[in-house]
Amino acid sequence: DSGFFSLSFLPDGLILDNAPWKIAEGNRLEKQGNRWIAEHFVFSQSDQSVGFITDDTTQKIVFSNFALQNAINIIKYSGSQRLLKGNLDGEVIFPVSGNEKYINAKLSINPLYVRDSLVGKIFAEVKTKNDRMDLEFSFENEQNTMHVTGDIDHLSGTPTLNLEAIIDIK
Repeated sequence: DSGFFSLSFLPDGLILDNAPWKIAEGNRLEKQGNRWIAEHFVFSQSDQSVGFITDDTTQKIVFSNFALQNAINIIKYSGSQRLLKGNLDGEVIFPVSGNEKYINAKLSINPLYVRDSLVGKIFAEVKTKNDRMDLEFSFENEQNTMHVTGDIDHLSGTPTLNLEAIIDIK
């Protein structure tokens, strides 16, 4: 794909969930063919941030204390309770053309609320190297703990799934 586009925001040009977000002067997100280039493309408001960061070997979206309701409130929901609420931390790393072809991620949501009810803490990590994906997932609240680890091997052929789950109901 030989497409090109460039996107930038005014320093006070983004409002999420009725709050203004800061972004640095000279911010830019650009697509040149199959490659993404980001400069100063991190949005912040109070103690939370979200951004897109790139270099020659990495392109990733990073979250720090990002309130999920900022993104969820874009969707019209008619209930009196918030659909989802919680703080997202971590990163999602996307493949750079010519390098790894799989997404790697490490994300946590703490605390997670669904319709104003506390669900608990969630953690997920995916690491891919060569033809294998290592997985880790955990969920925890006052009543339950679940931890899943393992891998998926032979991603380019017939995948082999090897997982172990530990569930503790208190």
